[in-house]
Amino acid sequence: MFLKGVVAISQGEILGMALAFMVPCAGWSLTTEEIRMRDPFVVTDTERGVYCLVSSYFTPGCRGWGFRGDGVQIYESKDLVTWEQPRQVLKMPKEIGCRMFWAPEIHRYKDKWYVFGTVNYRSRKAKGTWTFVSDDLRGPYRPTGTRSITPPEWESLDGTLWVEDGRPNMVFCHEWTQVTNGEICAVAMTDDLSAPIGRPRTLFKATDYTPTPSGHRVEDHVTDGPFLYRSPKSGKLFMTWSNIGRGGCYLVVLSESASGRLAGPWGNHRVIFKKDGGHGMVFRKLDGSLAFALHRPNRARDERPRFFAVVDTGDSLEIRGE
Repeated sequence: MFLKGVVAISQGEILGMALAFMVPCAGWSLTTEEIRMRDPFVVTDTERGVYCLVSSYFTPGCRGWGFRGDGVQIYESKDLVTWEQPRQVLKMPKEIGCRMFWAPEIHRYKDKWYVFGTVNYRSRKAKGTWTFVSDDLRGPYRPTGTRSITPPEWESLDGTLWVEDGRPNMVFCHEWTQVTNGEICAVAMTDDLSAPIGRPRTLFKATDYTPTPSGHRVEDHVTDGPFLYRSPKSGKLFMTWSNIGRGGCYLVVLSESASGRLAGPWGNHRVIFKKDGGHGMVFRKLDGSLAFALHRPNRARDERPRFFAVVDTGDSLEIRGE
């Protein structure tokens, strides 16, 4: 997640904040435009015929970062247009000492459901991905352990699950604020997703995708929101992730593993979305077609979830309807 500087709040922004943070009455629904959200993640519940839009919990009246350490909420919809009022499925335990929480994802692994979420604990700079488990998609979720999956001395964020050869791995970002040139890393996990196995390995760095990195612009160095997808057409393994392009424009990069495996090497990096939107993920709709979720614009207080059609050509992913 990358946020621009805080600016003065207009009357329109105040109205938008009020709409986003109103406590809904029973039966009251929301449109997508009324949901303020960064880093949207969609779980398609085919058994119930609904989409679950996963979000961190916001503090009413917040500014800037605006994330509260209260955990995760889910909005449900049958059409990706109108949403039921959210329900909180994870409340952050006080012992974690959470200061901020964002970018939650929910994954099914074997017979349980897991939340992967970025937690700022102790201080704003101490951050990493933690995991939480439940027997039900709609919670409640509880911590799998007593520490982050990412190294506690690292500034890490945006962990996502990838299972290869039946073994779970977490792919995440080693934050550019600590290492200057942001990294996409991976670490093996125990079978209950409660702890890492060994040390993380770097898959690639932010500047690997830039043909002519300046070495001076912060924009060259950001890694954000990785998500992995294997094409059933070609068997190729792709990763989407986000960077900040020229002029501060948020964008989505598509990378490809030459070996078709998590270890890579990763290359063939190219931008597939460049209209100030990012931290995206691929999901399959109820009708079987592919879709892409991201947030746009990337301005604090204005961000909204957006959904686009995706075409898997076998050699690439093409986002339609930008």
